[in-house]
Amino acid sequence: MHQARDAGRDRLDPDLLAGLHARYDAVVAQGWAANPEPPGGFGRKRPVAVNLLDRLTVHRADYLRFSVHFGVPFTNNTAEQDIRPVKIRAKISGCLRTMAGAQVFCRLRSYLSTARKQHMDALDVLSQLQRGVSPPCPDDWTARAP
Repeated sequence: MHQARDAGRDRLDPDLLAGLHARYDAVVAQGWAANPEPPGGFGRKRPVAVNLLDRLTVHRADYLRFSVHFGVPFTNNTAEQDIRPVKIRAKISGCLRTMAGAQVFCRLRSYLSTARKQHMDALDVLSQLQRGVSPPCPDDWTARAP
């Protein structure tokens, strides 16, 4: 998908896409085959694997959306990755000591997170920040600037 997007295409080759979706369906089918419903049903509590297989079947289009719409990320982990350092810092030290310290920490983490998402080197942007030099903005940002 990265290769197709980098080549300027807005979708995958239909044969490749069909193959990927067929592999997904085959894996889910294997899961169902390995976890058949017992005679008389599952009872009150269904196994975790069956709940997962049920979600993978019902929400198939949602799980595969990244393969049809390149604007959808493969994972939604970016939000969790942005929050994790703050939670770990609070967990290790017990808290962020002052409100000013918490604001500085969060501002710096946000700056580094944005730089990472723009494929900029963290050390370079921190060096530029220390020297008072603004990091370069992508062309589409400057087009929207007032």
